[in-house]
Amino acid sequence: MSLQTLQLPIIGVESTVEYAQLTYQQTLSLFDRTANLQINLPYAQGSATGVVEGEFRQRDISDMADMRVLLSINLRGAPSMDMDGF
Repeated sequence: MSLQTLQLPIIGVESTVEYAQLTYQQTLSLFDRTANLQINLPYAQGSATGVVEGEFRQRDISDMADMRVLLSINLRGAPSMDMDGF
């Protein structure tokens, strides 16, 4: 039985990625419980260079990434209060 070495078809890769995210968060009352709604809108910009199967390749990207929405509800503890009750 002989051992074979695995050679990847990609060599000499260099890449940079810059990332920014815009986030909106709101605290609210939901079913008489404190809840948080968070919306994240990320943006990514980057470039990569390298040799793929013996050919030099370069790729530049600049686009919005996947938006995320998070809703969390406090199930334990005191119920949510308005400003007067607080």
